[in-house]
Amino acid sequence: MSATPPPPVTPPARRPDGEDPARTRVGRRLLWQSAALLGMVLTFMLALPWKLVSPALAVVALVLGVLVWTGSRGVDRSGTSRAAAGAGSALALVGLTVGLLPALLWNETAAFERCNGSAVTVRAQQECAREFTRVVEERTGIAQLGG
Repeated sequence: MSATPPPPVTPPARRPDGEDPARTRVGRRLLWQSAALLGMVLTFMLALPWKLVSPALAVVALVLGVLVWTGSRGVDRSGTSRAAAGAGSALALVGLTVGLLPALLWNETAAFERCNGSAVTVRAQQECAREFTRVVEERTGIAQLGG
């Protein structure tokens, strides 16, 4: 008996309007990654329990970047989507690192936010920042930049 040949490989079906569904999926994932990165940056400024939304959004952006990177292999021949996903993933890694710092220094960050919230003058705000820097330097043993 002879084996039957495999069926011919057909390209993925295109929609009637000519759009490639894989390309649309990559574009949507890039859009969602951008939204997650924007949310990550905006949540850096929130008060303490809400600051932890930032690392969560960074993880979402990182996962979406990996999905775009792997999903755009045969879709985007120019590499633009892979470059955008790579840049977004790098930004997400930096945001994840920066976003986790308030969690690691929870008490110090809470004290700084209380002090800064009650400061009326610019001088009082600067004093809050100096005290926060001093406490972080003592706790970590790492001198802060600009200090």
